[in-house]
Amino acid sequence: MKSLILTLALTVSGSLFAKTPATDAFNAIIASGEYVGVSGSEKCLVNVLTTTNSVTVSVSTKNSYDVVAVLNNSSHYFVNEATGEISATQSAKYPRYLDGGTKNLYVKSVNNQVEFSISTILLDHRGEDASTYLECTVSL
Repeated sequence: MKSLILTLALTVSGSLFAKTPATDAFNAIIASGEYVGVSGSEKCLVNVLTTTNSVTVSVSTKNSYDVVAVLNNSSHYFVNEATGEISATQSAKYPRYLDGGTKNLYVKSVNNQVEFSISTILLDHRGEDASTYLECTVSL
């Protein structure tokens, strides 16, 4: 009886922590490559690089550039199974900002377009804000 309960507990806990690998989630939305899109009325570029264990997304506009890497074994990303939307967070590790700052990636597919956004949240101990935000929408 104890072994049955232990087996059931391990099965349930394993399925709770099983999640879609980041590489599979990105491949379902967009293939690796460089894409030209729009951010407001300006041209922007998105580069998606999918490897065996990770996905790297970079967004660049006329005046800004940012990049986020998402590892399959990371616990800091989420895939919405119903919509396919992907969100990821990572520490920015800037020493002068609270908790080093945070970088967020959000990817969403809507009507043959993929929306990418990268935000970096940087607040210092005096409440000064140096946060940035980039977005780019590409058509498939």
